[in-house]
Amino acid sequence: MFVFCELCHEQRTTGELEFYITTCSHIFCRKCSSIAKECPICAKPCRTTLMNKDLPLKVKECFMNQEDQLGKIGKIYQFQNSKMDHFIEANWSVFKEYESRKQRFQKLEKMYEAYKKGIDEEQNLIIQLQQKQKENVNHGNVTNFEDNAKEDFF
Repeated sequence: MFVFCELCHEQRTTGELEFYITTCSHIFCRKCSSIAKECPICAKPCRTTLMNKDLPLKVKECFMNQEDQLGKIGKIYQFQNSKMDHFIEANWSVFKEYESRKQRFQKLEKMYEAYKKGIDEEQNLIIQLQQKQKENVNHGNVTNFEDNAKEDFF
């Protein structure tokens, strides 16, 4: 892990020098540290933590080898991906059945709309015929449509 003091730029080559990290993410050595409760680099109020083996894992990860980190991420991705593949494989028949029923529903919905349109058209024709019958009665041309229909049929 490459660590250096952001004030004096001294590098940590062995475990001899003590370094601190602040809650504002600055690093400095013991020589440059101050007792004050503000960061010696940005002067913001902060807390400092000694960089040693007891450093919280969340902070340690920032200093770990990037290749190792990417390898871990790759393994996590492969694990999660394999579990998702297994889930999909195990439920494939359910997905297929869903798609089949969805298509059937869409067909039934179209048929329903077509029947509904046909019924609406038939109702409009009935209304038109009833209006014509009323007009004929009002004009003295009394005609029974059922009798005319029978004569046309026979």
